[in-house]
Amino acid sequence: MKTSELIPLTPQDWCRNPKGYVIHQRFLKLFVEYLEERGVVSVLPPDRKSWDRGVDLHIEGIGNIDSKGFALIEGPKSFTWESSFWTGRKRPLYTESLTDFFVHPHGDSVDDWIIAPASSLTTSYFGGAPFYWKDRCETIKQVIDRLINNV
Repeated sequence: MKTSELIPLTPQDWCRNPKGYVIHQRFLKLFVEYLEERGVVSVLPPDRKSWDRGVDLHIEGIGNIDSKGFALIEGPKSFTWESSFWTGRKRPLYTESLTDFFVHPHGDSVDDWIIAPASSLTTSYFGGAPFYWKDRCETIKQVIDRLINNV
């Protein structure tokens, strides 16, 4: 069975934000289908029935991915989380987290989605949502092309 076929698309009983969960899962499924089309191996973590320690997916050759169901606001030098929930909050990096990279939908194609190292997520200096400096981010296409071509 393909990894994309194992992704639940309905709210789980432990989830406190069912609408957000379904949106997140749809984006995750699109992302995994994209990987499968390119022959990239990905694995879902074991279901923990609660916080997943920041791992929605493990991609062989890349690491642990925390996919986000919200886009980014592009500025001249940064990408800011487009999430009212995170406005004014510190970056969600915890000692128990296993996240290596965050992935955000961005643009019309999964090729254009943004991937950024978790370590590059920065708390806003002015009370906004967390952000990344653009020079720390890449598109999914850039990362997957490099992985496929062993560059």
